[in-house]
Amino acid sequence: MSHEYSPPPGSTFGVVYPTQHVLAVLPDLERAEAVRQVLLAAGYPTEVYAGDWVVANHAEFLKRRSVGQRLGGMVAQDETEAMNSYVEAARNGEAIAVIQTQAGREAELDEVRGSLVKQGGHLMRYYGKDYIRDLPSDASATT
Repeated sequence: MSHEYSPPPGSTFGVVYPTQHVLAVLPDLERAEAVRQVLLAAGYPTEVYAGDWVVANHAEFLKRRSVGQRLGGMVAQDETEAMNSYVEAARNGEAIAVIQTQAGREAELDEVRGSLVKQGGHLMRYYGKDYIRDLPSDASATT
């Protein structure tokens, strides 16, 4: 994890939109790192970010957006609300995990979600090509 500014893993309309990725909040960086190791071993490229890094990087991202991206962010309300929920969690000291899937198939999402839930994961969302899907944080739920 770098502590320098880096652009988001994907964006559309000037907001973060990492297609075919799951984003999730974990209570702290230690649990995020634990889930990263499990998911890497299962074949899912995973990055984790400390809350303070997310907050600083988000502020820099907002400064660098063009006028068109700023206007687009007002149109893309679902994406903006989702992004803001991750930034708010980061402000509260929680960590963010970004997990790449192959195609967002049910079995993949169930495996990723299950690993996240075991470490206290919540605010889990899968970013499909044309939609954002909330993943349940209840340990007994299936997607």
